This record gives sequence, C-alpha cells and structure tokens, in this order.
Amino acid sequence: MKSNIHRLSVAILLIAFNICAIAETNVSERVLEDRPVQMIERVPPEYPTLALFKKTEGWVKVAFTLTADGDITDVSVVDAEPKNVFEHAAMESIKQFKLLAPIKDGKRVEQRATQLIEFVIPDEIKQLEQDYAQRGFMSGISAEDVIEAHEIALLPDDVMMVIKDMTIESKIEIDQESKLELVLTVMPDKTGRPDSVVVTHNSFEEEALDLDIEFLKRMTLESARNAYDRFNGYYNPDYKITMAKNQPAGMFSVFEAKSMPVPEYSQDFTLNTRLIIGQTGEVEEIKEATFFGEVVDPVLVSLLLDGINFTEARKNFQAVEDEIQFKVIFSLVQKSDVNAIKSEWLSQLKNTQ
Repeated sequence: MKSNIHRLSVAILLIAFNICAIAETNVSERVLEDRPVQMIERVPPEYPTLALFKKTEGWVKVAFTLTADGDITDVSVVDAEPKNVFEHAAMESIKQFKLLAPIKDGKRVEQRATQLIEFVIPDEIKQLEQDYAQRGFMSGISAEDVIEAHEIALLPDDVMMVIKDMTIESKIEIDQESKLELVLTVMPDKTGRPDSVVVTHNSFEEEALDLDIEFLKRMTLESARNAYDRFNGYYNPDYKITMAKNQPAGMFSVFEAKSMPVPEYSQDFTLNTRLIIGQTGEVEEIKEATFFGEVVDPVLVSLLLDGINFTEARKNFQAVEDEIQFKVIFSLVQKSDVNAIKSEWLSQLKNTQ
C-alpha cells in the first residue's frame, strides 16, 4: 500500500515539475519575443543625377514612425549635409524600407525612429567621366543619324534642363525711330498653368497697323501651355513681336525659366554658336558651336534649339538673311527641387491673386 502511495506521490511530483518547466519555458519564450525594430529589407537611395554630375557627397538624417503593422509614416528630415541636395532621395528610400515593428510585453507596438542615410560616390564611379551629358555631344555622332542623336540627348528621368537666358548679337542694329513692338504677357491660373494672354504693350496701334491680336494671343497661349506641360511648369511669360526699318533676327521663344525661379542647387552650361537665319526665320546653318566648352555636332545643337522660334532680320523693311552670335545659358536641375520651388511659387501666386 505504501509503495503505491509512494509511486503516486512521485508521479504527482513529476507532473507538477513538468507543469513548472512548461510555465518557465513559456515565460522565457515571451521574454525572447520582446525585441527592437528589425530590418527586413533596406532599399538603397537613388543617387541624384545632378549630385553625381557635380560629385557631391553627403548624408541625411530621417525620422519616421513605424506603426504596429509595419507601415512607415510621417517621414521627415531631421538634418542634412549639404542642405537641399539629398533630402528627397533619402525620404523616398526610407518609404520603401521593410521593417518589423518592435515587440514589447508580447505585443507589436508603434515606434518613432531615425535613420542616417549616407550618399557616398563609389570609387569605381569616381574614376569614370561624370559629364554624362557630354558623352553624346563629344562622341563624333554623324549628322545624318538624327534618331541616335535624339536618344543620346535624352536626360535621366530625375533631371531636366531649363533655358535661363538667351542673347543675340548681330551686325544689323535696330532702327529705334521706326521700332514698333507688341508685348503679350501670359497670365497663370491658381494652379500656375497658363490661363490667358493680355496685351501689355502695343505700339503698332499708334501707327494704325492692324495685327490679328486674337490669333496671336491664341498661339501664344498654346505655346506657353505646351512649355508648361513639357517642362514642369516653366514657361516664358512675355512674348514680343518687333518690327523696325532695320532690325536683326530675333526670338519668339517658347520656353524660358522666367515663370518660376531656378533651384539654387543647379549646374549652368553655356551654348555658344553662330547661326545663319534665313529670310523666313529658319535656321539655315549652324557654325562653330560649343557646349560645355567643347565643339558640338550641329545636329545636336538643332535639338537644343528645339522650341526656340526665330524671326527674320530686316533692312529697309525687307526680310534679309542675318548671321548672329547666339548664346544660351542652360541650367541642369533636379525635378524634385523644381516641384518644391513650384509649390512655393504657387503659394505666392495665390496670395497675390
């Protein structure tokens, strides 16, 4: 009898021991589950093209909220060096991270976190020519291969070129006494898109010379809208038509960086060339063109001149051929910077309307 009781007691003790062991194991597993944020996938940032071009390196400290479900929200920049260069790329990179939310007391919890994103140009890239825009212009492209030229002239998706300024020098001097001028100014709507055209100056009226103003206004508005849609909101707000007894070839430009300011972080380049402008305003010949300080193939210059319309020169009111020295200053900018500039510009525009 005592033997059976002893066995029963031992069995009860063993069961109790096993229960305690299981309980201790569960506590241990729960404690092990408590953990900080865990990285599943880190998405490297896209190095901004302009920063590569200018060989700029730096870092951005980004703050964000990691929800209990693992979503990344409320992304913001804490600090950056240099300023206004890598912030957009860093935030876009963080938004693509895949993270596990931290666990506390056995439950996933939300947490505010920070991450340092560094931008360092790899050594192998440093050894390469960074003037990617030059490679097409300098590679001896055949003037007949226009399709290939178009492909090479394309810029990466994250950058754009803005025409900042254009000047013309000619041996023909304008006759100021007989000069007549029509200035059409493009007015934007609340979104910044060209909405209407008004006449801000018209000296043709003084001479009782009729111009089809409504037609010119329609054509000007169409040109400004095309430029706005193609170039992230940039367009030339003022269009001029000039007539004089003697006058050099001129420009009726479609697109210039005048409606919005150009971002501070940009890179300017200058195109210098001599152009033969025919009696109908067509570019008949391109001579001695240089871009980035190097000789440029004429077919590629013609691509850069796309969107610029010339007006013919005149002598004694008769259209004549003109040879001009033409200078264009381009600015290479990041599209993300343009979008930020556009937001600020729209705010100022709304306040003035």
